[in-house]
Amino acid sequence: MAWSFLWRNALPGEVIRMRVLKVNKKIGYGKVEEYLEKSPHRNEELDLAYLRSGIADLGHLAYPEQLKFKAKQVKDSLYKMAGISDIEVPLTLGMDHPVQYRNKAQVPVRRVNGQVETGFFRKNSHDLMPIEDFYIQDPVIDQVVLALRDLIRRFDLKPYDEKEQSGLIRNLVVRRGHHSGEIMVILVTTRPKVFRVDQLIEQLIKQFPSHQIRYAKYQ
Repeated sequence: MAWSFLWRNALPGEVIRMRVLKVNKKIGYGKVEEYLEKSPHRNEELDLAYLRSGIADLGHLAYPEQLKFKAKQVKDSLYKMAGISDIEVPLTLGMDHPVQYRNKAQVPVRRVNGQVETGFFRKNSHDLMPIEDFYIQDPVIDQVVLALRDLIRRFDLKPYDEKEQSGLIRNLVVRRGHHSGEIMVILVTTRPKVFRVDQLIEQLIKQFPSHQIRYAKYQ
């Protein structure tokens, strides 16, 4: 009997040694233990945290190959959903600089090992992975997120605890205008009143004097 297996972080053409984690009637799940032969299109420079969190699902694949893969996804979807196979899908149009382009971030705030942290959740979980460089986000947004994290620590604002259903700060939302450079900051909270939030925003504005910062609170 043959199974199809699914695993992460392996590319077409690679030869791997895999540990079987789970087997169902028709499909199995595995984890890469060792690469016996690697693809020439593998991006070795990527921090694996971006794969584990889903920030850059295809980041381990060289960008030109990502564009080919996305065109293939469109072609495969047309066949699976509409039975269309006699259509030519042109190559996906890429970017000159395919990192640091996103102008909006929504980042969870949690306590990890006793410390307030910002980052992304590990895939298929609510376990926060502390991250400081978000790779695809505008670098100024990353700086604002870290400044907010440090101010939340300084002002002792409690991060949300999902298990205990307690805490105050759930998420930080930061958006930056590409042309205006203006920054919008939203604190997503569990209740309407946030103690010392005006002081926090005042300190944030002082840290970014060359940017106009607009603030809102969302419960």
